[in-house]
Amino acid sequence: MSRQLDPTKRKLTDVVCRSSKPKLDEKGGLRTIKHSDGYGLNLEVRHDGKFWFYAFRLNGKQLKLSLGSYPTVRLSDAREMHEKAWLMVQKGEDPREGTITRLQLKKLKDQDKALQLEQKAKEEAKSRQTFHVIANQWLAKKEPTLSRNTFRIRRSLLKNDVIPVIGNRQINELKNADIFDVLNRISDRGSTSITDLCRRILQEVFNYARLHELCENNPAEAVKHAPDLKRHRSQHRNFLEFHEMGNFMRNLKDSQSKAVTQSNLALEFLILTVVRSKNVRKARWEHFRDLDGQKPTWMIPAEFMKESREHLVPLSHQAVSLLKRIKSYNWNDQWLFPGNTGNGLSEGPLFKNTMLKMNYSPDQVQPHGFRSTFSTHANESGLWNRDAIEWVLAHSEKNEVRAAYNRAQYLEERRQILQWWADQLDEAESGMADVKK
Repeated sequence: MSRQLDPTKRKLTDVVCRSSKPKLDEKGGLRTIKHSDGYGLNLEVRHDGKFWFYAFRLNGKQLKLSLGSYPTVRLSDAREMHEKAWLMVQKGEDPREGTITRLQLKKLKDQDKALQLEQKAKEEAKSRQTFHVIANQWLAKKEPTLSRNTFRIRRSLLKNDVIPVIGNRQINELKNADIFDVLNRISDRGSTSITDLCRRILQEVFNYARLHELCENNPAEAVKHAPDLKRHRSQHRNFLEFHEMGNFMRNLKDSQSKAVTQSNLALEFLILTVVRSKNVRKARWEHFRDLDGQKPTWMIPAEFMKESREHLVPLSHQAVSLLKRIKSYNWNDQWLFPGNTGNGLSEGPLFKNTMLKMNYSPDQVQPHGFRSTFSTHANESGLWNRDAIEWVLAHSEKNEVRAAYNRAQYLEERRQILQWWADQLDEAESGMADVKK
């Protein structure tokens, strides 16, 4: 029997060791795979890691010697230990005892110590990755490209309006709601331009952090296109905060108990579906599908959409129940809300005949404002993908390929969002102190 190993018969490479992963079995579990390096040296790739083993026969018995885990034990290390063990087997000696074990333990201890030190250094570095630290790094990098006055303004804004609120937080832990908190504090002062500038700065800081792999997401992106901040309030966009919705819904239901009108039911339907008022006023029964099924929907034709693109609205249980109630009044077999002309409600009744009677003035809320209430509450919850929220609102996606993909991608999540929204409204209406998010 040869007393030397032929290196040309070695089969493994560092690339194979590094890239190999366990495979899925028929039941969806992870199946262990084994790579042979020759002469009984194997790398087993399991769900819990990669392990070196030397399989050999001695005194008629099939035995196995553990040589440590990869990458703590590199391919070259495994081969070195394997060769010593193989030579012992050729001599009739058991490599599980004696020199091989001591050599292995020494290598493992040295390398494990190095890995521990490396991990400790990473954890310490992570603990220093607060927003304050990362923002200062970003600012230092930007300083050479900015005028003295522009740099001073950005430094002052971070120091006075951002750092006191989120400066000590780990940057990878910050959520959409934290960004809204910072920006709304500024908008409360009526500082529109400063709010916009702060939003842009926050986006740049988080983009810098993502570039350096310090965080995975950019929560500031959630407010890039969202009409959620108080700074966006204008006469035709006035809206209620979510904590005000409970009282509003109770007043709306109370008005229906006194006198059911098309306008107060239309307003409730608008709130549940968060579409534009025109969509509700021009809704036809032929546009609704599967109201008695598992996935009821409302397909709004392109001609009634701002972006001239048809819009699919998944319907919550509450919206379906309301539709069946509307149907029971038998106002019209074509229009949900035929109005006095028989061609759909005009804009006036949605506001004048309902919200004014509820003692809500145009300065307090308008129909379009409920979309802002929904957007703010959904984004601040941290539960939903921002793109999915934008699709609920039928906001435009300029990239046609991405638009088609996202429309399909987020349909089920949109259904979940609208059901969550309807449940939130029910809980607010019932007077629950802590509305679940």
